[in-house]
Amino acid sequence: MDKSNVEMEKLKANYLKLIESYRNSIIKLKFTKETSNKMEEQVKELSAENAKLSVRAAVGLSNLTPRPSVDPVNFL
Repeated sequence: MDKSNVEMEKLKANYLKLIESYRNSIIKLKFTKETSNKMEEQVKELSAENAKLSVRAAVGLSNLTPRPSVDPVNFL
């Protein structure tokens, strides 16, 4: 009986270690999921901001590009 109690205690200790490991893994997965969701949201926001800045830059760039003058040229 004593040997079976020792084995049972070992099994119980291993079981408790597995449960604790499982809980820790679940907590880490939850944290990782939250972090991933936040990062995805940041990527979306940055992409939208980048698109807005690209449009603004294109408009500003067209104002800065040199254009030939349409005034009549006097060769004399």
